[in-house]
Amino acid sequence: MSARATGISDEDIARVEEMVARVASSSELLDDRRGVMPQAFSVLSQIPPENPAGLRINNHLIRLLYETIPHPVATLLGEDRFRQADGSRNNIHIPAIGQAGTPYARTCQGRHPLPIPALPDSALVFDELLKSTGKRTEHPGKNSSLTFAFAAIVTHSLFRTDPRDWNKNNTSSYFDLSPLYGSNQVEQDAVRIKDGRGRLYPDTFSEGRLVFLPPASAALLVIWNRNHNYIADTILKINEQGRWKTPPPESAGERATQDDEIFQTARLINCGSFMSVILGDYVAGFLGLGRTGSSWAMQPFDPFKDPNNQPVGRGQGNHVSVEFNVLYRWHSVPSDEDESWTSGVFKKLFGDRPFGSLTLADFYEALGRLRKGAVHPDLITEPEPQKRDFGGIKRGPDGRFTDDDLAFVLQNATESVAHRYGARGTPEVFKVVEILGIEQARRWGVCSMNEFRMRMGLKPFATFEEWNRDPAVANAARKLYGTVDNLELYPGLHAEETMALGPGSGLCAGYTITRSILSDAIALIRGDRFFTTDFTPTNLTAWGIQDIARDPNNGAFGAYLPKLLMRNLPRHYPHNSAYSMFPFFTPPATRENLTKLKLADKYTFERPVATPAPKIINNISGIKYVHNNISKYTSLHGLKMEYVTNSGAMVLDEEPQQAVERSIVWRTLFPEKDDLDKHTRYYRKTIRSLIQAKSISYDNSPGNYVDIVGDIINTATVRWVSEHVLGISLKSNTNPNGDISEQGLYQALKTIYSYVYLPSSPHLEWVQSMQAKGAADDLILLIKASIERATQQKRGLIQFTQRMVYTGLSRPNSDESTRVDRFLKDLVAGGKSIDEVAGLVLGIAAGSTMNFAQAVAHTIDFYLQAQHHKQLQHIVKLAFKDDEESSKLLAGYYREAARLNPQPSGHFRTAAETHEIPQGVDVPSIHVQQGDLLFCSYKNTHLDPDLFPSATHIDPRRPVEAYLLQDTSINREFSERSISVIMREIFSLKNLRRAPGPKGIMRQIVDAGESEIYVTLDGGLSPLPKSLVLMYDR
Repeated sequence: MSARATGISDEDIARVEEMVARVASSSELLDDRRGVMPQAFSVLSQIPPENPAGLRINNHLIRLLYETIPHPVATLLGEDRFRQADGSRNNIHIPAIGQAGTPYARTCQGRHPLPIPALPDSALVFDELLKSTGKRTEHPGKNSSLTFAFAAIVTHSLFRTDPRDWNKNNTSSYFDLSPLYGSNQVEQDAVRIKDGRGRLYPDTFSEGRLVFLPPASAALLVIWNRNHNYIADTILKINEQGRWKTPPPESAGERATQDDEIFQTARLINCGSFMSVILGDYVAGFLGLGRTGSSWAMQPFDPFKDPNNQPVGRGQGNHVSVEFNVLYRWHSVPSDEDESWTSGVFKKLFGDRPFGSLTLADFYEALGRLRKGAVHPDLITEPEPQKRDFGGIKRGPDGRFTDDDLAFVLQNATESVAHRYGARGTPEVFKVVEILGIEQARRWGVCSMNEFRMRMGLKPFATFEEWNRDPAVANAARKLYGTVDNLELYPGLHAEETMALGPGSGLCAGYTITRSILSDAIALIRGDRFFTTDFTPTNLTAWGIQDIARDPNNGAFGAYLPKLLMRNLPRHYPHNSAYSMFPFFTPPATRENLTKLKLADKYTFERPVATPAPKIINNISGIKYVHNNISKYTSLHGLKMEYVTNSGAMVLDEEPQQAVERSIVWRTLFPEKDDLDKHTRYYRKTIRSLIQAKSISYDNSPGNYVDIVGDIINTATVRWVSEHVLGISLKSNTNPNGDISEQGLYQALKTIYSYVYLPSSPHLEWVQSMQAKGAADDLILLIKASIERATQQKRGLIQFTQRMVYTGLSRPNSDESTRVDRFLKDLVAGGKSIDEVAGLVLGIAAGSTMNFAQAVAHTIDFYLQAQHHKQLQHIVKLAFKDDEESSKLLAGYYREAARLNPQPSGHFRTAAETHEIPQGVDVPSIHVQQGDLLFCSYKNTHLDPDLFPSATHIDPRRPVEAYLLQDTSINREFSERSISVIMREIFSLKNLRRAPGPKGIMRQIVDAGESEIYVTLDGGLSPLPKSLVLMYDR
């Protein structure tokens, strides 16, 4: 039977076959709404059996359907979502791949005979090819010794040869931070507290070998220890899935389960940060990306296909080899300081023996003494990791090293320049270690240098001169090995001619080493299931995934180590310091490079001086003294606002200097007696209309839902400030040609406000400052356009053209626009330039809207808490009244909410001079030195029983004078009257209640800096509230 006999044309068959083949090959995603699959099955069912096209289409469909489901599966649920202590089960189908305690792999088959008796003496090889002769040369890229302190952690993560069996590797083959966490369960248990919080013992790491290295490696591991504990604390506070309890469960079993989940999750995130440093700092440095200002990075994580449409493997496991054990040796690069450190260790171990005379027998004998403790006291390693010291620094009573000591070690390492790679560059102190490496490579039977190059896809050397153009080195190798094919891998790698500093080349190691390291780094990351197929928000939490995400605009060209240094040593690593942002390069080299890139003015290059720990002022008298004598203190708020606005903008919390300015603004904004009433009526109308417009209901569920923060409060404040202060036209469905959207304006003001007023960790400040500056620049252009429009009374074509350029055609000519025009015009009439007025207006807008919205959100959330139900009932009754007494009580309830749940917990000031801060009768004064950091704690003050009898009791009738609230606008009366109006509109909603689940909760946590921040619905953190969904009935 022909195809036509069945009603299917040959053309239809060919078309369907081509279409199915394309879809089956996954060259494009299937749009199932176009009916491709039904067409295919319909045609296939009508093709005669003897037509071979039917079988081909059938096979394409079977392949498509079968290969849609992975075979074998890539991941499993349950305990396999976490890393095993020994690295096993990274590949769930071949669990032993990469497991600690298993033999090394072999990367390259060695077919060229290199019998040990025929090879030159290993000591002679060192002396002729590796030993430094004369003064060592600095690294061409001026890498700091911190680069190779980190490299030592990488090496110790992957290689830990069993001293009893050189074929066995006692650590895993993954970037799993085993030097921190240990390489088996016993070692891991020794560094864990196991109290239900998932934490490690403070400043503790597992790998005892690192105490014999220069101290920067151990100091970096302490940073990762602190980062683990920071992560564990944060994910416990966020508690994304609501499974964990604070405090931890009393039941030993439940507590152990919770501790393990938090620990393992924090470990996944922390290993992700380690991987981020490897790619974003270490490999990027090898490629010399920072010298060109490039923030590009390789992306080895995602699935993709090769040109033959075959998937490129990922998450299949790794197993390190002896060839790479030979390769990862960094003995030519230590700085002078690190060489001196190593010499000191060897002298304590070997006495006055010349380093060049030490033999392997001497080395083994010394190791035996070391294991028995029969050595210099400085070399005895404390068996309990949490008691172990290193580098001459000691733990305090709390088990931690001081921040000062850690920063001293790390910043010294940044200042110390490393030396070059290559032949005849290794200090003699490493001779016995290099001899051991050469002998190990021989016992392993590794391939020759040329064989390894071919395995790496590189052309083999024909002559020694191709391998190294230095005649002295080439001739020395020729004398030792005869022909280049006999060149051993160990000296072949480490004495090869090095790559020059230039585009794409920053490591400046041998060509073969550089090529091989790049392959190994990508293989180790792409082959790791926990960096690929299991690298998900479910396993790492949504916050964790965001925390280790690379930011190419962070001021460090996407490097990640700066974040760790600034987060964990915030007083010692400022956000714009070369020591913070480019720690893998010496500061003079960084200055030179940034100068070439025309970026040097954005950074500082002097060694940072630690900022002082803040002195806390809890006393109301002390806080008032600080506020009333502001000339004795400096605040970053004014400096930050001046930076973003390019002018001396008004900062709302700086009194009394700006009291006159505030008064002028107040009179200009509210010139008439009834203007304050007009503004509060505006809020009433806007809140009411927004609730009506933004509320939603579901077909089969009772009640109305409204995001009272995101859609109502935040939007209302943005509308008010745009219409009454900024003169900016907001885009909407009825005004598509407006200047900016409501969300865009809110985000811009939030960015500026957060940067200027809210405390921030140094690792966030660079991005925040850049974003705030960009937002301010954009808004100032719009504000200046509004000022020009308000002050230049033009007519006809000129006016029409101006409106087109500045504001679009759709700006409403309403009473509101007239009012804001008058406001802007009056400010200019006061004698300020347009630039000054624009900065002033932006300062007013940012300072008076974001914290106003936050205050309203806090108040609504506060009285919807179950323990405040009695007060809520009273507030609801007041909301239906419209008299002066009810307004005063609503304002009182707002003040009490702000007192008991303040927006900021206080403010920082820096003493500009040495003086005493009085704290009232019978309370000793606080002595402050110039430069001291002060923290005025409002929260503690507002719980002072002398000021507030029964301080935890809510009393809306307390005297106004007792409160020390952060100003929420340019005038307290305006704030309280407006907030009272908003409370009336919201609390008068029938049966107002929280929406079920997380959306009905405005969650706050306390961060590491003791500031309260908000947990967003997507698992992130925000300095200001973003959402609170409530329900009400019609």
